Amino acid sequence: FSSPSSSSPLSSSPSSPSSSSAPSSAADLSLGVVWARHMEAAFSKLEGSALLRAKARLRDRLLAEIMEAQGSTLEERLFQLREVIPPSVERNVLVGGLMDAALYSDEKGWLSRELLEANPPTLQASPCEAATTLLLTAVTFFPGAVNRLVPMLRSRDDDSSCRDVALHLTKSPEDAQEVESALEGMRARFQKLAPPLQSFVLHEGISQTIAILPHLGPPEEAPEEGEIDATAATAAAAVGPAAAEAAAAGGSAAASAGLGSWGEKASEKASEKASEAPSGSSEAPLLRPWDLYKRAIDVDLLGPMRRDARIPETVLEQTKRVFLALPPRLQARILLAAIEHPHARGEATPEEQAQVVRDLLSAGGVVAVKLAQMIAEDPRVPLHYRTLLGSLRDENEPMSAPEMWHALPATIRRRIPMLGRCLGTGSVKQVHLARMVDSPETSSI
Repeated sequence: FSSPSSSSPLSSSPSSPSSSSAPSSAADLSLGVVWARHMEAAFSKLEGSALLRAKARLRDRLLAEIMEAQGSTLEERLFQLREVIPPSVERNVLVGGLMDAALYSDEKGWLSRELLEANPPTLQASPCEAATTLLLTAVTFFPGAVNRLVPMLRSRDDDSSCRDVALHLTKSPEDAQEVESALEGMRARFQKLAPPLQSFVLHEGISQTIAILPHLGPPEEAPEEGEIDATAATAAAAVGPAAAEAAAAGGSAAASAGLGSWGEKASEKASEKASEAPSGSSEAPLLRPWDLYKRAIDVDLLGPMRRDARIPETVLEQTKRVFLALPPRLQARILLAAIEHPHARGEATPEEQAQVVRDLLSAGGVVAVKLAQMIAEDPRVPLHYRTLLGSLRDENEPMSAPEMWHALPATIRRRIPMLGRCLGTGSVKQVHLARMVDSPETSSI
């Protein structure tokens, strides 16, 4: 969200309706209210633009005509999509969906090399729709625990999750009502997105939040005891009106492995400061962003494993160290899988707990899958864990046909005139049927 002085047409301004009732002092507002007013002001300007509304209606009409056209070939529809949608996440989703539908429509589905080469996926794509970008920004700078936000966005319209999150973010019932209204609008806009775009918004928002943390303080050394820089204090307060309560609820997905020793020193100093606080003091110690993120990891990542007393703490610490060494995007993917897993909280059988751990590691890509295979070979780990984690050698989520094709070296692609359906996936591989230029038989690659 832009500052009030920004010249962007989507930035909020002091004269906007959403901020007309704001108190004169910013200190009177909780971060939740500030965040909600900025979000509502931005969406109000976006949805009030006649030009953008006309553009959206025209795009939707063109896409409907493309998808519903009778007698058009796959090549024609893909060409028309490229003309209507610029390189973006939205184009990747539409093109990949059309190609996969054609590939798996019948037993003889094939895609030609020319078609695949003409429709490469956009790498490191961003949204082309302003509303999707605003939702992504709102998730990135959400001033509360992410394990409250994600279930709220996925919830039904008739539940109380928006109210619960609003109370978590604010200081008074009046503020909570204002934030609740903003959260309901955010949820309604989020649920209008296609499922792949919903997953993109959540994953990118959380990974951007994690990547922000190296800029919140010098990584070389921790601040002196008693010194709290304003940016770090703001980030710590962003998990709610009471930092300790928010951290206990799972914390905020806001940290990075790049903090290194600074994060460990900050954690030690926070603990020292808490122990030195007067026993009668009701003021909770201010937790650093690194401390909050480590608590989120303990609750949402290691919590399901810790429920099984047979898993040694040394294995859990090894898992945590490997997780913190992963890039922010992989950390976000695993943490998001933990938050959304149906068996991650509450009562679960040993087999269900093992399934949670397997699914979390599967979400982390090649490195996490290799970690799962290492754990599967550790005799200290219970047998049902070793059995499920070992199955990751043979199972994984497949890539779309365009993604898989363009992951192949160009020298290999030149030898494949036709690509067939996926036969299976592994931890580091995906196998497809293929026709080769130097063989009349159908092969696998």
